[in-house]
Amino acid sequence: MLHTILLVGIHLSLLFPQVTPQPVLGDIHTSAPVAVKGEDFTFYADISWMPIDYDGLVYWRVCESNACDSIVKEGSFNSTEDDVLVNSISEDISDNKLGKNRYVVEMSLNRDYSDYSTHSAFFVHVVPGAVTLLPPIITVIVAVSTRNVLLSLYLGIFFAGLLIWNYNPFYAFINSFSQLIVSSFSDKDHIFIVLFTWILSGMISCVMKAGGGEGLVNSLAKYATSPRAGMLVAFALGMMIFFDDYANTLIVGQTVRPIIDSLGVSREKLAFLVDSTAAPVASVSPISSWIGFELSLIEDALAQLEDAGEDLSCYDSSAFIIFLNTIPSRFYPILVLALQFFLIVTGMEYGPMLSCERKARAAKADGDRDAEASTDTFHTSGDAPPNASLLPSLRERPERHSLDSWSYTISRAGRLSVEDAAKRRILANSDTAGAAELEPNPGTPRRWYNAVFPIGVTITVVIISLICTGVTGIRKGEDSFNLQNIFANSDSFTSLLYGSIAGTLTIWLMCWVERITPEGTLTTIFHTSGRAPGCRPLIPLEESLEVFIFGIKNLVNALLILILAWTVGDAFTQCGTGVYISSALEDSVDAGAYPALTFVISAVLALVTGSSWGTMSIMFPLILPAAHYADPCNKAVFYGTISSILAGAVLGDHCSPISDTTVLASVATKCDLMSHVKTQLPYAALCGAMSILLGDLPTGYKVYNNAVGILVGVVTLYIIVFCVAVKTDSSATDKVTLSFKWLKSLLTGSISSVDRDAGSGVDDPLLKKRYA
Repeated sequence: MLHTILLVGIHLSLLFPQVTPQPVLGDIHTSAPVAVKGEDFTFYADISWMPIDYDGLVYWRVCESNACDSIVKEGSFNSTEDDVLVNSISEDISDNKLGKNRYVVEMSLNRDYSDYSTHSAFFVHVVPGAVTLLPPIITVIVAVSTRNVLLSLYLGIFFAGLLIWNYNPFYAFINSFSQLIVSSFSDKDHIFIVLFTWILSGMISCVMKAGGGEGLVNSLAKYATSPRAGMLVAFALGMMIFFDDYANTLIVGQTVRPIIDSLGVSREKLAFLVDSTAAPVASVSPISSWIGFELSLIEDALAQLEDAGEDLSCYDSSAFIIFLNTIPSRFYPILVLALQFFLIVTGMEYGPMLSCERKARAAKADGDRDAEASTDTFHTSGDAPPNASLLPSLRERPERHSLDSWSYTISRAGRLSVEDAAKRRILANSDTAGAAELEPNPGTPRRWYNAVFPIGVTITVVIISLICTGVTGIRKGEDSFNLQNIFANSDSFTSLLYGSIAGTLTIWLMCWVERITPEGTLTTIFHTSGRAPGCRPLIPLEESLEVFIFGIKNLVNALLILILAWTVGDAFTQCGTGVYISSALEDSVDAGAYPALTFVISAVLALVTGSSWGTMSIMFPLILPAAHYADPCNKAVFYGTISSILAGAVLGDHCSPISDTTVLASVATKCDLMSHVKTQLPYAALCGAMSILLGDLPTGYKVYNNAVGILVGVVTLYIIVFCVAVKTDSSATDKVTLSFKWLKSLLTGSISSVDRDAGSGVDDPLLKKRYA
C-alpha cells in the first residue's frame, strides 16, 4: 500500500512540477517627470505574483542599464504585509547625472539576482536645481512688466513644460494645453468650484438687479446723521456684504457715496473704508466667491505632498477645516478691520488721510465741495501737486472713470499713465464694465430683504449640507460623532454648490412673486392688488435668467485666472521647482520663520503684480511644501504659512495701484486712484508691520498662540495710532506728517524748522479760514 502511494506521488510530481513563485513587475511611474540633481524623487512600481503563495524577502535594485553595471539604489522588502502579498512599492532615489536618463528596475527572490528576475524601465529628466526656478521667475517678471496675469501664468506653464518635455518647445506648447490645462480643468473638485463660482456670481447679479444691495444700504442710511455715524454705516455694510469683494466695493462705494459727501467725509476715507472691507472680509469668509479658489489651492497643495509620499495624517483631513483653522492667524485682515473701527470711533487720522478729511470738513462747512479735489498731501506750501495739469476737477471726475472718458486723459497727457492703463484694463475686465446692466429697472423699489433672504438661504443650506455630508462621512469611517469631526468629514465643495443653487432659486422666486403695481408700490402675487391688471413682476423670469448669465459672463477673466492658477501649480510641481526651493530653504530658514517670510514674499508679489489670486496660485505650490519639509507635522508653521500666503496677498493687493479692488474702490467712490493709494498706504503698511512682528513671527516660533497674537497686535496698534494720530476736528499736525517734513528738510538741506502751528498740516485756504 505504501509503495503504491509513493509511486502515485512521484507520478503526480512529474506531471505537475513545482513552480517557483516569482514577482512580475508591472507599470512604473515617478512622482514627477523632472528630477532635481542630487534630490530625491519617488518611483512607484506595480507587482503581480506567479503563483500567489510566497512569503519571504524580495530584492530590488535600480540600475542605469539592463546589465546593471551602475546601480543607483538597491534594497529589499517582505513579500507579504498583514498576510497579504504586496502589490506595489514606492522608493526614493536620487541621481547626479543630468539629462533624460533611462532607469531599469530589477526584482528577484535571490540577493545575487542569479535566477529568474523581472525588470522594467522608466525615464526621468534630471536637471540642475537652479533651472527649475526659471518658470516662476519668468512668471513674476512678465507679471510685473506687462501687468497681465493671464499671460504671465501661461508663460510659467510653458517654460515648466520645456523642462517636463526635455526642452522641446513644440511638445511643451501642445502638451501645455492637451495635458496640463486639460488635466487641471477636468478635476472633479475644480468643476465644483467653477460651478459654485458661476452660480454665486449669477445670484449676486440678480440681487443687485432686484435692488437688494441698494435696499440694504438705504435701510441703514437713516442712521448716518454725522461723519462718525456715516462711516460706521459704511463699515457695517462692508462687513455685511461678505460674499464677494467686487459686489462689496460696487454696492457700498456707489450707494453710500452721496451720504458720505453730504456729511463732509472725504472720498479718500470712503475708498479706504470700501477697500478695507472688501478683500479682507471676503478672503476670511467661509462663504464667499474666494472660498472655492482658496480651498482648491489648499487641496492641491495637500495632494502634491501626498503624491510625494508624505504622511499628512497629523493635519486636518479636510481642506475646509484647515481653512477655518487659518482664520485666527490671518493677522493682517483682522488688524486692518480693527484699525478701521478704531479710527472711526476716535475720529483720529494721520498722514495724507488727515489732510483729506480736514479738507472735506472745511468744504462742507463753507458749502464748497470742489475743495475736496484730491492732491498730493505731502508737498510744501505753494507747491503744485505732481501732474496737476492731468487731474480733472471734481465735477469732471465722475466722467473720468467711465470707459468713454479715456480720450480726455490721452488728449491732455498725450499717452496713458501706468495707473490709467491699469484702470482701463481692469475696468474692461471687471464688473464695472457692465455695471449699468445690473442697475435696478426704473421704478424698482429698493428692499433690504431682497439681499438678506437669498444670502441667508445660501448660508443656511451650506451649513445644513456640511452637517449632512459630515454625518455621512463619519458613518463611512471610524470617527466619533462631534462637531469638529462632522465638519472635518463634510464635503465643502458640494455644500457650497447646493447653497449657491438654493440662493439663486430664492432670488428668482422672490423676483417673480413680488409685483409692482401701476402706481409703483410693491406687493406680492398673493395679494389681490398683485394680481390686478397692469401689475408686473419685480424681475420677469426671462430677465432673471439674462441677468444671471450676465453675472457669469463677468467672471470669464477670473475663471481663466483660476484655471491657469491650478495648472501653474501642477506644472511647477512636475518640473521640480517645489523640491528645489524646499531643499534650498531647508538649511537656511528656520521653520518658525516661514509664516513671516511667506507673508513678506506674498505681499511684495501681489504689490508688483496687482493680483491677489495670481499671487496665491504662485505661492502655494512653491512655499507650502517647503514649510512642511522644514518641520513636518508642525501645525503652527504649516497653517501659519497658509494664512500668510492669503493675508500677504491681501496686503499687497491693498498697496498696489494696479490691483483690481484698489481701482474698483476708487471708481466706485469717485476718488482719484493715486490719492486713494497714498492715503491708504500708511495704514496698510502699519498693519502689515504689526502682522509680522507681533503675529507671524511669535506664533511661528510658538511664543504665544494666535488669540494672544491678535490681542497683542490690536492693543499695540491702538497705542501706536493714539500716539501718532490726531483728531480730525483739531488743528494739530500728526507726527507722521511732521516726521516726513523733517526728513524732507534734511534731504533738501533746508535749515527752516517745521511749522507746528495750528493748521500747518495742510495748505488750504478753506482750512486757514476755518481754523482762524
